[in-house]
Amino acid sequence: MSSTALLESAISVLRSNADRWIALSTDRKIAMLERARARLGENVQGWIAAAAERRRFAPDSEQAGGEHLTGPFALANGINGYIQTLKALTRESPLPVRVTQGSDGVTRVRVVPHSLPSAIIAQGITGTVWLEPGVAASSARMGKPAYDHSSPGRVALVLGAGNIDSIPPLDVLHKLIDDGQVVLLKTNPVNEFIAPIMEDIFREFVDEGFLHVATGGADVGAWLTRHASIDMIHVTGSERTYNAIAFGDGSDANERRRQNDPLLGKPITAELGGVNPVVVVPGSWSSADIRYQARHIVSSKVVNVGFNCVASQILIVPDDWPGTPRLLDEMRATLDGLEPRHVWYPGGEERRDEAVRGRDNVETFLGKTRLSLIDGLSPDETGDPLFHHEVFSPVLGIIRIKSADIETYTRRAVAFCNEVLRGTLGATVLMHPKTIKEHPQLYRMMLTELRYGIIGINVWNAAGYPLTECTWGAFPGHDPSDIQSGVGHVHNTWMIRDARKTVLEGTFTPFARSVGAGAPTIWPSYPWFVRSGKVNAIGRAAAGYATDPRIGTLGKVVRAVLG
Repeated sequence: MSSTALLESAISVLRSNADRWIALSTDRKIAMLERARARLGENVQGWIAAAAERRRFAPDSEQAGGEHLTGPFALANGINGYIQTLKALTRESPLPVRVTQGSDGVTRVRVVPHSLPSAIIAQGITGTVWLEPGVAASSARMGKPAYDHSSPGRVALVLGAGNIDSIPPLDVLHKLIDDGQVVLLKTNPVNEFIAPIMEDIFREFVDEGFLHVATGGADVGAWLTRHASIDMIHVTGSERTYNAIAFGDGSDANERRRQNDPLLGKPITAELGGVNPVVVVPGSWSSADIRYQARHIVSSKVVNVGFNCVASQILIVPDDWPGTPRLLDEMRATLDGLEPRHVWYPGGEERRDEAVRGRDNVETFLGKTRLSLIDGLSPDETGDPLFHHEVFSPVLGIIRIKSADIETYTRRAVAFCNEVLRGTLGATVLMHPKTIKEHPQLYRMMLTELRYGIIGINVWNAAGYPLTECTWGAFPGHDPSDIQSGVGHVHNTWMIRDARKTVLEGTFTPFARSVGAGAPTIWPSYPWFVRSGKVNAIGRAAAGYATDPRIGTLGKVVRAVLG
């Protein structure tokens, strides 16, 4: 644990170098990022081995492959994105993105894919950032950091999350490169093992006095938040953690929240998770479609044992659609065929048990994992705790919405997500391509009206996390006294301003069955799918390419994906 004396010294060093970081040339920053990327490549295997030991998964398991994608690959992709944007800035060249303004007046920026390697990595996913209403395409701002060289230097505190190991360093990069702030990173006790790894990867930043990595518990974090030389704070975690930082945890904390009177007179940005839905839109799904999407839904819960800020928590299905019982049966069959996972995150078992206590229609899977499906939740029981608290454990609730037709059902589902479920980080919609073509206005309504920071159409919205060109964060508008999923965006390596949300559009069915589904693709199932058989090969290859982007390493990704 970092001592107070060490932290005081580190903050002093950061403060003394804050103006120097602002003044540092863009070329120098690019070179530092390139060297950090090379050191990341040297640390990949050590990173995965440490995570495997901490979370108790085998080096050749699906979890190890997923760890490559959400860990080293995501961080390297973020580094690459900032390098590309900074290089475009120095050359005064345009970014490889497509900016359009729709008939609805909304300006959209296509950020993924932006090149052949990007298309290979994205595997059929497109990512589009929607800007705030009123921002014209001609005035869209992007490609430049949020500060200029006349800005005074600032010291930022990043309180890292413990569930996904690339979250803290990606947040650090955002503060350094986009916000122009030197950073004190305090790791979460759950993943303190990443501290020496991050120090090695960002050794040059540490040596130059632009970054310090600290360890310790909540007491250390609380002390740092109150330090006079910390100018701003970014936290990834729970809503409860944010409230403790902003309003304290004493007897007057609730009154402070009610009065919207934070303790700290400094800006706080936050990414805090939420109750994330999957909305199933009825249509002409074949038996193969149902099996495929059952794996999709199960994967969105099982990956990382549900310890993801965008893990699916509520599945919304049409009550009178013949596909619903078949879909749920296929989900059960998928779960029955999986190996148990270790419930590794502290408190996960207790939160799971609390979520299912006293409920009927609870089904348990995966042995010691005790992943719980809770069927029969009523959309009319709007006070149900499962709708208002992020469980952060292997629990998935199922709501059946009655409807006379597809439009009524879909509008009810969207309204339920927006008006009842707490949090606005991510939502996933599963809708057959033929249904989209038959109901284009309904499709546009969903995209427009869902109030989430990242929306996945036929792809789990979590795919936007390692695709760091996308924005990552809550839907704008949360007040500090009712923070829900947080405030502010991170990632966003094209440095797009006035972002409202990111919309991902994926492939409903894999090759070659997709040809008959009306939306052809060359891609197989997404690599993070349970039982895909490819996540290890793809994860390793993708991390290898991102840390060493060459034709040869890209070829290994192609072989892993299509082989």
